[in-house]
Amino acid sequence: MIKRMSPDKLPLTGVRIMDMTHVWSGPMATRVLAGLGAEVIKLESPNKPDALRGNKTDVALRYPNLTPGEDSINRNAWYNTQNVDKKGVVVDLKTAEGMDIARQLVATSDVVIANYRPGVLDRMGLGFDELKVINPKIVLVEMPGYTADSPQAAAPAFGAQFDAQSGAATLTGGQDGPLLTGYAIGDPAAGLMAGNAVVTALLRRNRTGAPGHIVLAQSEAMMPLLGEYYLAESVGESIREEINADRRFVPHGLYRTGDGGWLAIAATSDAQWRKLREVLVDVDANLAGIETLREREGAARQIDDALRTYAAAIADAAAGAQDLQTLGVPAAPMQGAKAICADPQLAHSAYFKELQLESVGTHSYPGLPICIDGERIGTRTPAPRFKEDTAAVMTKVVGLSDQQIIDLGRRGVLGLLDQ
Repeated sequence: MIKRMSPDKLPLTGVRIMDMTHVWSGPMATRVLAGLGAEVIKLESPNKPDALRGNKTDVALRYPNLTPGEDSINRNAWYNTQNVDKKGVVVDLKTAEGMDIARQLVATSDVVIANYRPGVLDRMGLGFDELKVINPKIVLVEMPGYTADSPQAAAPAFGAQFDAQSGAATLTGGQDGPLLTGYAIGDPAAGLMAGNAVVTALLRRNRTGAPGHIVLAQSEAMMPLLGEYYLAESVGESIREEINADRRFVPHGLYRTGDGGWLAIAATSDAQWRKLREVLVDVDANLAGIETLREREGAARQIDDALRTYAAAIADAAAGAQDLQTLGVPAAPMQGAKAICADPQLAHSAYFKELQLESVGTHSYPGLPICIDGERIGTRTPAPRFKEDTAAVMTKVVGLSDQQIIDLGRRGVLGLLDQ
């Protein structure tokens, strides 16, 4: 079984990030950076916590045992998944004292990251010009929906709209119309790119000593994933495919199995097709003479019909996938959450980690798809409870005395667990 890397060996150990992000895109970026070893200090407002913490009216599936419970602010699975390995601080940035604390955090941080609309940080007094005066080597990452000079700069931003706006939704669906590729998938796409941008900016800073200001527009984050489709459109060759199909490969699709499951099967080369054909000729002997991709394209419906018949006779989708993999044919069963959590391959690779969180209990949390030198990174500590690390960070990072922390807590500048 793969081991989890110890914190002292992680590549970003010693890097401090002041995290002002919320919901999904920004927290995804800082989740990756925390997994790589950065100390991520997540700031939340005492009056407006991260929306991903939810409220008692959220979908029941987002809470353990399908109930928000008395401590709902700390029980939302979405928040607790996206914020593992971070420290949680509550400070009111609408107060002068709260802003002083923010500036002190900037002075000791390597990176500040936020996903507000353009201009918000400037109006707060935390724009790049102000930050580099406080810390001449700071890296600022802004993740607005649109760039500041865009006609849509002030527009609300949400992942699903970027799915449509980027063109990604034109690649899915069927004859009834396009289909969004997933719930706000633009958010994690932007988050992963922001994580890459942070590491790049830190490398540049270490080489040149210069600060950095990164603006990553979430509306653009999915576009690099779709290059070949833009290229085809640019020369007037719009790409249109059947649902679950891929114009480069025949066959390529999902097929219903006898146990009610689904099996993904593809042949991405002539050699793979020949292996798949070995089992399909028992269903349709006429497939024996089909060799090349061009010939498969001409017989695509015939091959699909044979695959549907073949799959329908499979009593166990997972076993059927294994049989095809043994032949050298790309295949996998379609898995839901329950099957994924029990997947032996993921168990072997230590992808999931059991974490215990007060008022939530012990649950398995997903990791990051990164192993370094054979060791898994990330998912070391549970997401911070609301206000959990405020006092400790104020003491160790900002340098406040116990009495100062208590006084600021009483005045509502800081959110403390015991107040």
